[in-house]
Amino acid sequence: MSTTIHDQLKDYYGKVLSQSSDLQTNACCCDAEAMPASVKAILGRIHPEITERFYGCGSPIPPLLEGMTVLDLGCGTGRDAYLLSGLVGEAGRVIGVDMTDEQLAIARKHVDHHAEAFGHARSNVEFRQGFIEDLGEIGIADDSVDIVVSNCVINLSPDKPQVWREIARVLKPGGKMVLVSFGFGTHWFNRFWYWLARVFPALLTNCRPVRMNQTVSLAGFHNLQVEYISQNTFPSDIVVAEK
Repeated sequence: MSTTIHDQLKDYYGKVLSQSSDLQTNACCCDAEAMPASVKAILGRIHPEITERFYGCGSPIPPLLEGMTVLDLGCGTGRDAYLLSGLVGEAGRVIGVDMTDEQLAIARKHVDHHAEAFGHARSNVEFRQGFIEDLGEIGIADDSVDIVVSNCVINLSPDKPQVWREIARVLKPGGKMVLVSFGFGTHWFNRFWYWLARVFPALLTNCRPVRMNQTVSLAGFHNLQVEYISQNTFPSDIVVAEK
């Protein structure tokens, strides 16, 4: 289901960017000091090639993940997927999804490194290439995931309502999505709007706060909570909702 927007995003994140400092905005930044101690300890074991190519804008890592199946949408080079790998333990499972060849190549290159770093007999992480708007195409089954996370990715989708529907489909009853995103509150709007208009103008569809909240509810989520965060100089939202 590749579109012109998908192609532009793949080119930007796969070919234009080679490290975090190449980004055209400080929207994608994350203060590691704000992380819980347990997460920071795992972050210190993530391979440097992965942390140097991290383009997220926060840390959508919920607590109490032992033994769970977690899906990371727009996993990039795998920083959050590997953090989750250490948190879910050997009995858990992490699936990272991304559409960009170059980023997935780096993520997959370090699978064995992280299994060894976390003391796992075998890796509990897998990376699948595909579109977050069509998770069925890459074999993510109905009611198969406990938690869905995403770090500053869904706001870049050209069809956000379809992403919410897909998340609702793959989550188990009572499952949660935990996102860092833009578009649910008004504090971020002017600054991110101008960057988006300059870099990916076609993505402005369904990116206004009221519309984002409505489409999440229509997909079947409830208990929507939006927490404003400000890391470095750019504000964003942590969004939690239940199926």
